[in-house]
Amino acid sequence: MDAETVERLIGQLRDIEAAVRQRAASALAELGPLGAAALPALIKALDDRSCGVRRRAAEALGQIGAAAGQALPALTRATRDPIHTVRNAAWAAIERIRPRR
Repeated sequence: MDAETVERLIGQLRDIEAAVRQRAASALAELGPLGAAALPALIKALDDRSCGVRRRAAEALGQIGAAAGQALPALTRATRDPIHTVRNAAWAAIERIRPRR
């Protein structure tokens, strides 16, 4: 996937429709470390009003892996999300970014 596509997906994370934002976060998750350019947008998406977007953003950050270290404070906050699927995704992302030793 090229940089232009990643930029398009980043733009879609700001779409008015939650379904579009959720699909964009899912697509970025599929890119794994190649989606690292989207880190700031994905971190911001952890505060989205849609729980589906928040969950997918956490999943995408986890798929980026160790390169998403700057997301750890936001993911830690997301472990206190009122929606359990978001909390679970945040914990899983933290594990992927900072594996236990």
